[in-house]
Amino acid sequence: MREDGFQYWVTTPNQIPDQKTFPYVVDDVAWASRHGYGSDLYRQVDQLRAADPNSRYLATLSPQRQQAAVTALNGPTPTGLKAVVPGGGVVQHSAQGCVSAAERTLYLDLSAWYQAKKVTDTLAGLRAQRVLADPAYLAAVGHWSTCVRAMGFAFGTPDQMRASVSFSDTPAARATEIRTAVAEATCANRTDLAATAHRLDAQYATAVEQQYRTEVDNRHRLETAAVVRARAVVSS
Repeated sequence: MREDGFQYWVTTPNQIPDQKTFPYVVDDVAWASRHGYGSDLYRQVDQLRAADPNSRYLATLSPQRQQAAVTALNGPTPTGLKAVVPGGGVVQHSAQGCVSAAERTLYLDLSAWYQAKKVTDTLAGLRAQRVLADPAYLAAVGHWSTCVRAMGFAFGTPDQMRASVSFSDTPAARATEIRTAVAEATCANRTDLAATAHRLDAQYATAVEQQYRTEVDNRHRLETAAVVRARAVVSS
């Protein structure tokens, strides 16, 4: 980026210590009692993102220079790299630009890396789709729905329950968010929903990794070899 006339800061990923994801249902009562659905943590992430030196630097540039910086980073056009992802879709990216140059240095075979990364990045979503459609999961959601109704929440699914919440930072909204999330988590554990979701998630994780074994193995191989090169870059 410096060679192209721009500044760039190497930063570490934004880490919020208590941040967690619940792809199917909130099932940690203690976490829900502190964070509700995590809106307080999302606000912290937004604050960290706003303080990112690269974002702040980009905002100081003229529109023309901003576009030039993005082009230098990501390449001029999304061509040169192509991956076929599950479902038959095709994604593309430039083989030029500083990101591709860095990845080529780390992984050597940039095309193989791009294909492996794009396919394996979709596997969590593919796994979740299969869990959500599984009859055992749907039956467990029914048990959970009966439980939350008894607690005063008339919702058929965790997604519906979450969508009913206003993620405002006012005291009243935060209290409602926490109360709703605690009820969701309580019933996830009182019924078989939490256990069923975890069991099916592990089951389908194994299945999709087997289905896309070539890409999973290629990503592991390329990342393992790249560690040595990455350490050499950092140490220098």
